Amino acid sequence: ALAMELAALFASRKDYSRDNTIKIQLGVGEFELNGVTDVSCSNITLMGRGADKTTVVGEISIVDQTNVFLKQMCITNPGGYGLCMEGSETNVEVLECIVKKCGEDGIHVTGGASLVATRCEIMENEFGMDVNNQSKAMLTDCTMHHNQNTGLFVHGHAVVDIHGKATDIHTNKVDGIYAGSGAKVQIHLPSTHNTTHDNGGEDRQIGNATITNVND
Repeated sequence: ALAMELAALFASRKDYSRDNTIKIQLGVGEFELNGVTDVSCSNITLMGRGADKTTVVGEISIVDQTNVFLKQMCITNPGGYGLCMEGSETNVEVLECIVKKCGEDGIHVTGGASLVATRCEIMENEFGMDVNNQSKAMLTDCTMHHNQNTGLFVHGHAVVDIHGKATDIHTNKVDGIYAGSGAKVQIHLPSTHNTTHDNGGEDRQIGNATITNVND
């Protein structure tokens, strides 16, 4: 039903912009995507009633779309990615969402896409978040914990900026943060901040990349 509602809205859309997006308000309950649902337009806001009230089951895929906003929902997909964004045109903002129990990455950012995530919780996935292939992510007050592999996996010349004292990357089975193959992770917090801790492997694992605490 959700996919059909999205398709109908895309078909009828007018001139929308970053400040005047299509708005889809989901109600309370579970919404089955039956696999992968592509967000096939730009300037759209998909909004739940709260991450504890609205759950989307399946993968939300965003390819070469701008100004996509996801707010206040839970995304889960035991069969694959939760949220996947791809392409240098793509920019997505995720606010107050939980991404959990995905069979692959909770959030996958690739192909030069840009993600801004604020006050999100990424838990119990295979990998928490994978940012790769020259993509960018800015994370503020996000937590990543109890993922089966690494919490934050950054590689392929991607750049991730981490802000916010509520940031907490912990209890992942492998590494807290992994940076490899020319990636940069810039932590805008004092080095005394307990950003990543109690992971099964390294809290910070670096391979031909950098993880640095920088001053704002």
